[in-house]
Amino acid sequence: MAEYIREAIDLVLARYAHLVSAPAAGGSVPAKSGRGRTGRRRGGSQE
Repeated sequence: MAEYIREAIDLVLARYAHLVSAPAAGGSVPAKSGRGRTGRRRGGSQE
């Protein structure tokens, strides 16, 4: 279930990325989730 939620969030963020403003200078930028176009994580175990 958690994987579905993460995938849904990834899809929403990708769809509305153009509406998200750039972070302020000096602000922290979140790390990439490490997921490819398939939405599955690279390496590691599946949930």
